[in-house]
Amino acid sequence: MKVNILSAVLILFVIGNLHAINPISIEAHTSTIFTVQDYLDMDYKEYREITGSKWVLGDRLKHKATKRYLEYQLKQNRIEAYEDLNQAVGAFDFKWGAFFLGFFLNILGIILVLLFYGSPRKDALVSWLIGFLIGSVGIGVFLR
Repeated sequence: MKVNILSAVLILFVIGNLHAINPISIEAHTSTIFTVQDYLDMDYKEYREITGSKWVLGDRLKHKATKRYLEYQLKQNRIEAYEDLNQAVGAFDFKWGAFFLGFFLNILGIILVLLFYGSPRKDALVSWLIGFLIGSVGIGVFLR
């Protein structure tokens, strides 16, 4: 029972941090476009000067995770150092409809996701998968 509860909490933690590799929205506070290299060179003090706001602990962890992700992508030559930051990271857009289809309709939900979601289906499929996994764990916990 403890293992099931722990796995459910872990899954909820992962859902809460799906956006961990998205850059903190710096471009909303300034008119310049940030490149990957600008983001890698940025530290807490520079961010505070640009936006005028402080980072909380979660923002610092997101920044570290994003930096490591971008450094890995640079080593693998998948992105360029002077590429636009938002294009390089490829922000994840969580689809709540697909999540609920996976949560409530399980396998039938994937058919509906494939039929009704447009061409960028990757985000919808990932959201469906998360809903399916949480729904399956929930059913397993309650039927036990």
